[in-house]
Amino acid sequence: MKILKYQLLKELKQRKNIVIFFGMVLYCIALIFYMNYSNTKYIEKIYNFNENAVLEYTGAANGTKIELIALKEEYKDNESDPVYKKKSEEIDKKIELYQSLYINYLSRENGYFKLKYGKILEDEDLKTILKSSKSINQVIIKGVENSVVDNLWLKERGFEKEEIEKQIADYQEIQDKGNEFQISPYTLNMANYLRRYFDQINVFILLVVVLMLSIESYTSEFEEGSYNTIYTAPYNRRSLIRSKYIARSLLNICLVLVPLLMVTISVGIIYGFGDLSYPVRMNESIEHFSLFITSNQEVYISVLKTLGVQVVSMIALIIFQTIMGISASVLIQDSTASFGAILAILLITYMSTMINSFSRILRFINPWSYMDLQNIFFSKYKTTQTYGIIIQIVVIGLITFITTKIFEKRDLSGGVA
Repeated sequence: MKILKYQLLKELKQRKNIVIFFGMVLYCIALIFYMNYSNTKYIEKIYNFNENAVLEYTGAANGTKIELIALKEEYKDNESDPVYKKKSEEIDKKIELYQSLYINYLSRENGYFKLKYGKILEDEDLKTILKSSKSINQVIIKGVENSVVDNLWLKERGFEKEEIEKQIADYQEIQDKGNEFQISPYTLNMANYLRRYFDQINVFILLVVVLMLSIESYTSEFEEGSYNTIYTAPYNRRSLIRSKYIARSLLNICLVLVPLLMVTISVGIIYGFGDLSYPVRMNESIEHFSLFITSNQEVYISVLKTLGVQVVSMIALIIFQTIMGISASVLIQDSTASFGAILAILLITYMSTMINSFSRILRFINPWSYMDLQNIFFSKYKTTQTYGIIIQIVVIGLITFITTKIFEKRDLSGGVA
């Protein structure tokens, strides 16, 4: 306990920790500006998409009506012809599809117009947008089932049948629970701020910072000459390295979470806390803390619960990264090489998550692949965050055992790290 207290006080006195703390505060504040910018762009994007859709489907509806008139003219003397009846029915279905899409896209126009020009939406506006969005998807699915449109039509418009069906279920869940519809995921409030904070790129940056601090925590003692006081003292070597692990882990957690907590509370007070009961779709296996995803069945949990899991996962990642950084610096005995080795693993892991098939395999063996906190609830992955934390614990146990054994036998009297 005495050596742990000493390590904590020593780490706290380092000026770099103060610099990192304020740097993290600025980083959290910068995320606010990023969200405001992204929200503006997102609203502009959906407004333009909706406007183009209104024009497209009113033109398509009029075009098919002209097509029907031409068909009637062609078969005016023979309307009992089976070919005419078949073609007429097909055109009628197209007209119905395009008119329905036009009406629903048009009904969203007023709400999106208000959003674009910074006006506050009334509850009725949000309900109309939600209802119309759900109806648009239902009309498209009906069109696919009736063979009015095909997969190529969907692909040209950036749609996927499976995703549309899931969106319908999402809209229905929001209606059933009575939640206020959230149009933009970048609308600034506490809940959305935290969800954006846990985006993979942010977690990646945080892990790089934690890695740098952890490696320097050990090597700086030799650069400053303070190793003479610590490692030549009558303390058990095992206690020394373990106290280093614990002290640096606690400090890294505070350096990440305290600035986040400060800015998050400020965002909540100024911009609102958001709807923490808003439903999030996830695989049922994750809800039951299964190690593996055993089915494609999905359920809904609240944003609050997902954020709780993500905070726990973030803490686990910080501890894991801290221990790996310190262990690497002890084993490799070179701060640059240690940083480069683990950074290379982080970069490869980050890039591999963009390849779904490779990412699914990697999640079985690579603890760093669980930095993707926002996607842990998606059923495309075969392992859950519970498995990720377990594999991190296993790797921590193995690496600390090896590091401790080597550290106990190392001669540090000459100051070689």
